[in-house]
Amino acid sequence: MRAATQMTTIPPTVNLRRRIRHIDIRTAVLLSLAVVVTLVGVVYRARAGISQNEYVQAELVADVQSIQPGNPFWVAVRFEIEQDWHINWINPGDAGLAPSIQWNLPEGFKAGELLWPAPSRYKIGPLVIYGYDDELLLMARLLPPKDLQPGKQVEISAAVDWLACAEACVPEEANVRVRLPVRSSYPLPDPKWSTAMDKVRFDHPMPSGGWTVNAFAEDEERYVIEVSSHGENIAAVRGCSFFPLEPDVIENASAQVFTVRHRGFEITLKRAHMSTEIPERLTGVLVSDTGFARPDGTAKWRAISIDVPLETR
Repeated sequence: MRAATQMTTIPPTVNLRRRIRHIDIRTAVLLSLAVVVTLVGVVYRARAGISQNEYVQAELVADVQSIQPGNPFWVAVRFEIEQDWHINWINPGDAGLAPSIQWNLPEGFKAGELLWPAPSRYKIGPLVIYGYDDELLLMARLLPPKDLQPGKQVEISAAVDWLACAEACVPEEANVRVRLPVRSSYPLPDPKWSTAMDKVRFDHPMPSGGWTVNAFAEDEERYVIEVSSHGENIAAVRGCSFFPLEPDVIENASAQVFTVRHRGFEITLKRAHMSTEIPERLTGVLVSDTGFARPDGTAKWRAISIDVPLETR
């Protein structure tokens, strides 16, 4: 028997009508074609568990070859994205909608929160979109029950939907699944997907750690993020962008001014013209191509997450 469906979704951060206002008339035609594509692909999906969409293909993968009762493992919805197209981050920016994943798990299984890798910026006309291209793995940690019986095979599945975007956005969806045997022995890693998931962990924003972050409302038009460190690797950061977790905080299309300071740097942001008040806190992700090194130099992350008071000065 299956347990009740478990949800891991990211709700729209603004009303749907405004976020997908850039969908054009091609959508109606593409949606009709998608029905045909879906029917043709039913037999293939039953065999391979890979979606058959126009612009983004989805499948469910695991970092192990088998499951051990009570031993957590990782799964990921893998999106393979057509060239010149992208899908959105949690905050889509000026248009779009974040992907939604609805887990359907065997009885007794529990799913953790999704890991969202650091996003990229895409400029489309006057708009800036936050999201991903080429390939995206949205990972979650699953915990099987301790009383799971070895010798069985379990199926993990999910209903997934997203917007595939270029100059226009097209709704797509898929039902994906993976089957894994249950064994009493410690599970062997899947060489392909365990390596890919390690890379996702590198791209996942980490806590600021040895980095000190402060944020200020400089005036009615500007916010400033100040980042400093007492480590030896501060000079390695030579460029950084801020991605707000919430919409309508900054003008996404405005330039972010990066300035090197003593033992750190600062980023000046333009306040969103749609905002009616200054938020109490600034939450989001700082992404650097050169990476953020820990003060002891033992690790380097591409991005750090921040959640700090937005002070007035």
